Amino acid sequence: MRHISRVLQVVAVMNQGGAENMIMNYYRAADKSKIQFDFLVHYPKRGFFDDEIEKMGGHIYRAMPIRPWNYSKYFKYIEIRCSKEDTLKKIFLKNIMIM
Repeated sequence: MRHISRVLQVVAVMNQGGAENMIMNYYRAADKSKIQFDFLVHYPKRGFFDDEIEKMGGHIYRAMPIRPWNYSKYFKYIEIRCSKEDTLKKIFLKNIMIM
């Protein structure tokens, strides 16, 4: 069986924004027998692309919103989440909105 690389995309929410659309275009075009995208989102509700992501085999992980006052708690969560998921080999930080 061939190894499938999983790439974690970190975004605010998978709605129809510019970066989100670009990520989805890459994901749709990717050879799913070689690469899969997983998503770490910072919004509790489901996003526009969530159903499509799951149908293509992607996982969606939900985290607390990242804010200046919770950086240490947030990054500890990321460290723990990634250490528990053996399949997460690369982390791409994209489109994190800090308000």
